[in-house]
Amino acid sequence: MNSKILRFAIYIDPIDDWPNELIFDCETVNLLRRDDKLLELWLKCRSIDDVVESLKKIIGRGVIIGVGGLDGSFIRMVPGDINLLNEIGSRDKYVDGEIEVEFSELKALHEIIRSSSRVNIDLVNKRVKMILREKISISKLFDNKIRLLKPEKIPP
Repeated sequence: MNSKILRFAIYIDPIDDWPNELIFDCETVNLLRRDDKLLELWLKCRSIDDVVESLKKIIGRGVIIGVGGLDGSFIRMVPGDINLLNEIGSRDKYVDGEIEVEFSELKALHEIIRSSSRVNIDLVNKRVKMILREKISISKLFDNKIRLLKPEKIPP
């Protein structure tokens, strides 16, 4: 077992209606519907074994298009190498300065906004432009259901 937290964005073309109650061995951070069909599932896992078990459940419900990491990387399909999967899920990055993000829930922005010197919130499009006073990790954004859009899109 692995003591570090693994984080992934998994892109899925579901076979049929995706059940909201589907339980994974990993924590579901966010579930987004893209393009009327494609699903984007953000998972936070305690071990590579939990990742593998969750992927097995996903494969039974749809086709995995790809897996994204918190460093902006994207791998088509599912990596066949468990070490590569572990590496992708372990990656993180820091961002500072001027950023733009997309949020799922307004309340999740509170902590991020506190570390900013200037903030412009677009409630209609669920986007925020801000200037950070300090570095912030992509994993912190991810855990708060926030996608970095600029300077690069993460998860991709």
